[in-house]
Amino acid sequence: MWAQLQIVASYKSLNEQYPKLELKKEPAFTVFDENGLVLKTYDYEEMIDFLQNPDK
Repeated sequence: MWAQLQIVASYKSLNEQYPKLELKKEPAFTVFDENGLVLKTYDYEEMIDFLQNPDK
């Protein structure tokens, strides 16, 4: 399994690079697969739950 983690200083700079993400605040967590965005959340626990239970 291949994974990449990217930490960006601010959601505003990330919105400049990827405007389609439409991030509204920090912290923001995004998860992608080979087909694109599969999760966008501002809740750390929601991201962890998604990663631990991908078939949910």
